[in-house]
Amino acid sequence: MKKKLLLFSSFIILMTFMFINAYAQDNNIEEIINQVEKTFQKTKSFSAKFKQETGSKIMGFNAAKGMIYFFSPMYMRWDYLEPEKQHFISNGDKTWLYVPLEKTIYLYDTQKIFSSHLIKGLLSGGLDLRQEFDITLIKQDISSDKIQLNLIPKNNNDQVKSLEIWVNPVTYRIFHVTAIDLLDNINKITFKEISINREIDMGIFSYNPGKDILLQKFSE
Repeated sequence: MKKKLLLFSSFIILMTFMFINAYAQDNNIEEIINQVEKTFQKTKSFSAKFKQETGSKIMGFNAAKGMIYFFSPMYMRWDYLEPEKQHFISNGDKTWLYVPLEKTIYLYDTQKIFSSHLIKGLLSGGLDLRQEFDITLIKQDISSDKIQLNLIPKNNNDQVKSLEIWVNPVTYRIFHVTAIDLLDNINKITFKEISINREIDMGIFSYNPGKDILLQKFSE
């Protein structure tokens, strides 16, 4: 699993839950953004099942399924259950990928993982969406299966080229996010069974490698 894809996954999930329930407040784009920022500040934790597709239009896509857990501000865990079990975890101090089949933990530099200007802003709750993104709201007919929000970063020095978010027009729940990076790699995530601000066992973010586990530092 590539570090780049994990970084985009982190970014996407945070962006997604910034938008949950905010869209329904008003169809005015300014009011939506106001509610988005307020909603994110109130989101202390979440969990959800996910399906992820990563790749490109030229090379095709690989699919994976699993669970995501987040606890504000820096605790994050991705449990990939299919097709291969992998666990990507960060607790603000350490960041690592555990691959059970290999009995190996790959250690990452946490500062580099979260070096993105956008991710730092999201984690701190201080990101001004109006300053960071050109946002387009496309509200489709009620008979359609989705409403789309398109976000284009104004600063192309970051690693995200565009985001597309789909909202259920009946429940106003976000159920799909697509992110494209500067190399046109695509990361699609679909969510279900979402839980917001419920208790999370903090033990799942603990770093406790077993005696038989190989440790390797990840370097690019």
